[in-house]
Amino acid sequence: MTTLILNADPATGSVRLTITPTAEVTRVRRSDVNGTAEVRTMTDQLPHPAPDVLVLDDYEANGHARYTVTTTAGTVTGVIILPLASPWLGTPENPQHSAAVASVLDYGAGGVSRATVHEPDGDDAPIVIGLGGSTRRGSIRVSTVGGTYAEALNVFRILGRGQTMLLRQAEHPGMDMYFIAGNYDIVTALPDRARSVFDVTASYIEVARPAGALSGALGWTWAALEAAFPTWGDVEEAYATWGDLRTDRRKA
Repeated sequence: MTTLILNADPATGSVRLTITPTAEVTRVRRSDVNGTAEVRTMTDQLPHPAPDVLVLDDYEANGHARYTVTTTAGTVTGVIILPLASPWLGTPENPQHSAAVASVLDYGAGGVSRATVHEPDGDDAPIVIGLGGSTRRGSIRVSTVGGTYAEALNVFRILGRGQTMLLRQAEHPGMDMYFIAGNYDIVTALPDRARSVFDVTASYIEVARPAGALSGALGWTWAALEAAFPTWGDVEEAYATWGDLRTDRRKA
């Protein structure tokens, strides 16, 4: 029987799934406070053959999460709680560009009507083409964990990547969202010369969950790989696949 082991890692805001399949794995889904979605995988990770162990890292879960692994022989489920001690802000496709922030401040959300009104000559009644309202848009202000300029600059640079961002937090159900940042700024929260505290503000437009493959992991860098292995041949000797390399799962 296929087995599923779940491990929460609050330090990286992720859940690791270790799947030992007895049949081909075709689909992995997560259900949590934000609904049901496919667990984001790297390119070509699914379908996955048995009996090779499949390791996935989910960087988009929040709180109580239920995972369903679908194989050609049936399904296996598991439940875990990912405690987010603070909000997370980052790029879901590249979780290495993510940061835990202390809190979300000055949050505002509005909408824009997308209806079109035409007022033709000689007709007292306008012609209305009705469309649903826009997604949320507004502004947020986040305070970093230490309040340092370096931390604020890191968040500033993440926002500047131009990718779809993900906000996750545990305090306010419904606030989580995928969004594109507009204007973003580093601002002084508490001015006190060398002891000044800095926040980051950004305008945003809510967008759909991006469909791209996972292409990184929090804490994984090329620099660390280069420092650990003198040649690419040594890397190939240590890891069987690219997925094993990304999750640091070395050959026995």
